Amino acid sequence: MGFQNHPSSSSTSSTSSASSASSALSGPSASTGPIVVGNPGRSGLERRPRSPRPGLDRRRLLALLAAIPATGAVLTGCGVLGGGGAGGGGAGGEDLRSEIPPLEPGPVEDAHGALVPFTATFLPAALAEAGTPNVVCSPASALIALTMTGLGAAGQTRAQMEQVLGGPMADLAEVSNILRTSMLAIPSRAEEDLENPDMPEPDSAALVNAVWFREGMEVQEPYLDDLSRYFDAGVRTADFVEEGPREEARAAMNGLVEEVTDGMIQDLVPAQALRANTVIVLINALHLKGAWQAPLTETTAPFQAEGGEVSVPMLQGEAAGWHEDAHGQATMLPTFDEDLGLVLVRPVQGLASLLEAWQADPSLLAALLSGVASSEDVVDLTMPALDLASDLSLADALAELGMPDAFSGAADFSGISATTGISLSHVLQKATIVVDAEGMEAAAATAVIGVESAAPAALHALVLDVPYVALAISSATLAPLVVAVVRDPGA
Repeated sequence: MGFQNHPSSSSTSSTSSASSASSALSGPSASTGPIVVGNPGRSGLERRPRSPRPGLDRRRLLALLAAIPATGAVLTGCGVLGGGGAGGGGAGGEDLRSEIPPLEPGPVEDAHGALVPFTATFLPAALAEAGTPNVVCSPASALIALTMTGLGAAGQTRAQMEQVLGGPMADLAEVSNILRTSMLAIPSRAEEDLENPDMPEPDSAALVNAVWFREGMEVQEPYLDDLSRYFDAGVRTADFVEEGPREEARAAMNGLVEEVTDGMIQDLVPAQALRANTVIVLINALHLKGAWQAPLTETTAPFQAEGGEVSVPMLQGEAAGWHEDAHGQATMLPTFDEDLGLVLVRPVQGLASLLEAWQADPSLLAALLSGVASSEDVVDLTMPALDLASDLSLADALAELGMPDAFSGAADFSGISATTGISLSHVLQKATIVVDAEGMEAAAATAVIGVESAAPAALHALVLDVPYVALAISSATLAPLVVAVVRDPGA
């Protein structure tokens, strides 16, 4: 992983400055007109009393926690790498951006509370979708990308997405903003120590949100405001109709993701995912890297896989923190700067039982993460070295979780565009994690792709082609003020 001197800093985006204007997040607003966009088994956890470790404050809230059960991986990440990259004109590569500035974030605890329930729901679905013994995924990346999309949803489509994601879109947008902005604090190391040759490389983390719209599509202004306010994102435009420009746009998308993830995620959007009727692509990408506080010892030991015992490369060393309940035992490997951490969980009654317990009661996972972070115990840890990667197509899994309308003709994304019907065709995610004796490095990216569909159908239809009654009323009192009975409009 390129850690030096065990004895990549993050970048930030420029933001627009403008007077704040509010938009109702309870649903799409029609108060302003549209804008046309420009042309692994046995973990070997043994607890013992902790001896004081100078400089290690376990009570400090970590900016990120990555929880990894024995044969599956959950990657939760946060932070920002500013808007920009290839794929359009305008500042930072964007063709269009609201003048609404990014919102100041709320308490970091709010992100933890909202992301944990979605993680508990998302992980079994990702494991089933992968169809492999191991999976690495990013609930955080999926949540952010789907919230970017869901802010433009209305009606039943919005209600279903909120049910699956775990809360009102207003709250999820706030959480996404907290996750984005919390990355600005990494690395937390004092500036004078950033180049200290006696210290390992500082923790680094990056996150970017990027949006592509089809050229010429009318976009609701409140939606553009929300992209800037909560995701520090503008819009890039692309000609998806012609194959050449479509491929150029795809190359720009994949290039941006590859750059943000330091090459760990490549070809997120395959050629077949973009079509002539593609109208929107929303992408989140994140990357994190950190060195352990002390190198781990490399060895080889048996691992009790579901198919039987296997001999695998193992890592041994000292971990910090301990939590134990009826479903699992957990500890954490903090990074040198403590900006990042790797939480490791050994199931008590098997992995399936652990995941089922978390899904039934997400507070168990929340308590585990909080318990490990606040514990003073030291743990002798033995764990497999990891080098995992997954490539997931999540549309069917998300529909089965309870948001089928978004992927059907019933989709209502009128908060994005009132004139272009949109339904989702793909939700793609790639994720990878490497854990070795020196530290960890992980990355993930999610792409939500929408295609043009028929404009959202009205719930009812009323054709006044027979005699009818018309009542002019006061909206406040509902009192009929003037009433007409029409038998023959031509008379």
